[in-house]
Amino acid sequence: MALRSRQRAFEMLRGNPCESYKSLPNFLYMLGTTNPGSAIDTQLREDNTILYVFTALKVLIKGRKYCKPIIVVDCTFLKATLGGTLLVVTAEDAVGKLFALAFSVVDSENDASRKYFFTKLKQAFGIRQGSCIVSDRHLNIESVVKKIYPEATHAAKAYTESEFEYHIRVGQLRSIVHARELPITTLLMHIHDLQQEYSYKHRKIEMDTVTTITKNHEDLLFQNYINSLKLQVKPSTHDIITVL
Repeated sequence: MALRSRQRAFEMLRGNPCESYKSLPNFLYMLGTTNPGSAIDTQLREDNTILYVFTALKVLIKGRKYCKPIIVVDCTFLKATLGGTLLVVTAEDAVGKLFALAFSVVDSENDASRKYFFTKLKQAFGIRQGSCIVSDRHLNIESVVKKIYPEATHAAKAYTESEFEYHIRVGQLRSIVHARELPITTLLMHIHDLQQEYSYKHRKIEMDTVTTITKNHEDLLFQNYINSLKLQVKPSTHDIITVL
């Protein structure tokens, strides 16, 4: 009785997992309507139930060109009743922060779901010169990457404990991991709410920036300037200057 009461309370707060799949098409339609130019796609099974979902908002597609050409692919298992796997792609922006690019919910980790995911990823973002795709070495994507991204380099990385904790602690990724028990529509709504908050926050920071470079680089230049004031400059010859 106590377990059923707990499950009922969670359903009232988060929604029913089965009903969540039924409401997913409506949510994706509204997401595309309010974010024109986004890459949103679903793939159905033979019985018309949803097999794969892929989303990349227009603002993230535009922001990709300001990130480094290295993207990191990671996955996490969903803990809702119907299970599934969430695939996440991130890059590093100009100020060294993680920038989430795209999300996909698939039935499980297999060649078919990886092929779908990377095909949609390439359609949404294209290919950049010097691109490198990094994944955990346990995420066996090399064969699929070679077929869909023959121009890109693939690197399999084994995270140290400190590196893993860094990725989990940072901003959106931490909140996503904590939301794995949510039904699919509620999960995607939560993810895109986080993206909107992130976009608004950093757009405001950008609008308030009066320099032509980012704050961390401006701080570095200022610190170097302070350090340079302590240096002594003496001419050694007509062409050579000694800095002490």
